[in-house]
Amino acid sequence: MYLEEQLISFIWWNTSLSFGKKRNLEDESRKVIFDTINKFTSSDVDCIVLTEISEEDVKEIRVECNLRGYKIRSIFDKVGKTHFDFCVIYKNATLEILGQPIKIDKIVNNKSYKLGVRVKFFEKNSKEIFHTIFSHWPARIYGTDIQKRNEMSARLRFSIESDIIEKYRADELGEPFIILLGDYNEEPFSVHLSENLKSTRDKFLVKKKPDLFYNPFWGDLSLKENQQHIGSYYFKKGDITRWYTLDQIMYSHAFVDGKEWEVVDFLDRIMAFPELFSLITDNESKLDHFPILGIIRKVN
Repeated sequence: MYLEEQLISFIWWNTSLSFGKKRNLEDESRKVIFDTINKFTSSDVDCIVLTEISEEDVKEIRVECNLRGYKIRSIFDKVGKTHFDFCVIYKNATLEILGQPIKIDKIVNNKSYKLGVRVKFFEKNSKEIFHTIFSHWPARIYGTDIQKRNEMSARLRFSIESDIIEKYRADELGEPFIILLGDYNEEPFSVHLSENLKSTRDKFLVKKKPDLFYNPFWGDLSLKENQQHIGSYYFKKGDITRWYTLDQIMYSHAFVDGKEWEVVDFLDRIMAFPELFSLITDNESKLDHFPILGIIRKVN
């Protein structure tokens, strides 16, 4: 039973606007980014999460983008010598952020690693709480070894269990609604996402096992009819493949069990608009990620 198809939509996008505080994209590419954000807000997307962004970029978004009916929240918490760089644009009529974002990090050999930021949303119509975790893990090309990635993914999983899942169960609140959004610099089949984070393509198994996350982005590992992209990330210098599915949105058991809210499965999760495709596959362009889309639906 659906109540007038009440949907909540989430966009995740590694924008490549800035690395740290250094501006990365030039004006023409930046205009495409801002035009795309406007496309999302004009389509009533409920929540847009951006990364690889600076405080100056956020100021520019406030000027260049139509944010009528939206709130914007930047997250630039410091972690060691680096910092988180997220911007959240969310629909005021639908969502409210509760409290302060909580950073999840880990120190390995005196070096800090950014595992994610937890943001708690209150959905105003159903009065439901959604726990979202935004992650942007380091790229392998910068020398992050397997052991460190094992520790990062295991620590994130531990945080999810101890800070959210176990507390819900102890207080007999049922299973929590958790959404993981990120550029993990890992594909869905990697051990760090599948075994350590406990995410799977098997939606039916997630329904049976509350500890698992459902990852629909397994479906974006191969070419589909009438598509040119084969993933969310384009590596221009790839020898064997240039396409990777590094950006993913994953859902906890409560969204699969479907008693109150459920994840919506659809084909076009990767927003490969023609203007973005042209820019991303241009050898001179520094933009290399498509935005991705996730949708949940109220059941009863």
